[in-house]
Amino acid sequence: MSREEVVAGLTRAGAMFEVGEADVRGAPVRVWVNAPATLRHVLEGTRSHGSRDFLVYGDERITFSEHVGLVAGLAMFPIGWLVLGRLNFDVQPVALVVFLLLGAVMGACLGLVLGTLVPPNRINVLFSLVLTPMLFTGASMYPWAALDSLRWFQIVTMFNPLTYMSEGIRAALIPDVVPHMHPGVAAAGLLVALLVAGAVGTRGFLHRAID
Repeated sequence: MSREEVVAGLTRAGAMFEVGEADVRGAPVRVWVNAPATLRHVLEGTRSHGSRDFLVYGDERITFSEHVGLVAGLAMFPIGWLVLGRLNFDVQPVALVVFLLLGAVMGACLGLVLGTLVPPNRINVLFSLVLTPMLFTGASMYPWAALDSLRWFQIVTMFNPLTYMSEGIRAALIPDVVPHMHPGVAAAGLLVALLVAGAVGTRGFLHRAID
């Protein structure tokens, strides 16, 4: 089969690489008919690859899902600038690292608690029942101080470890933009949640391992 026949087969009507003609700024141009129309369509098309490797450098790997998340995170900077009128660079790096580390360990301990509460075949049901209430009462979408007029709900949120993580990161990233819980109180709340969840999760894990 010659090169011309291969190209003709790949670019014929209905093929993946079908070539057609489009009007670009008043001039006819040969284009790929099935090509993504914009870079946004290219990005959205990568979602289907999920946990497959997008970039590999030595032992470091970035999946397609992580790539989409990074791009979405970068896109939030100009959106935040547009909505807020400015970008905040008064970040407290030490506090940010402390709360990220405490939050990560607390999340792992909480996952251990949830993972040992029910049999493995029912873990998806448990997460679906727990995740939404935790996000709703975790001060991730609103500052905790904004609940002063709804005191009972403000008290309820204090039993959610995510509240202390959200408030701590808020204090580290935008200390002078919105009201937030005192960093010391947030750190103490996270530490208590970490110790309690760690103890309960470890006990549940040992119980399941022994049984």
